[in-house]
Amino acid sequence: MSLLERSQHTTYCPYKGDANYYSIPALGASGINSVWTYEKPFEAVGEIAGCLAFYPDRVSIELAD
Repeated sequence: MSLLERSQHTTYCPYKGDANYYSIPALGASGINSVWTYEKPFEAVGEIAGCLAFYPDRVSIELAD
C-alpha cells in the first residue's frame, strides 16, 4: 500500500457499490487509477471488502522468490 496513492476517482457498480481508486506513481501514466477497491460493498458481495483489483493491461505483478 505504501506504493499506492489514493485517487479522487470513483465509480459505481449496481451489483457491488462504490469503487475507490488508487494510482501507482512509479508507473507514470499507466499507473493512474490502475487499482480499485470496494471498501464498503453491498452485503451480497461483502467478501470483496478491502480486496484490491488491478487493470491487467496497465499493471504486471511478479511474485518474488
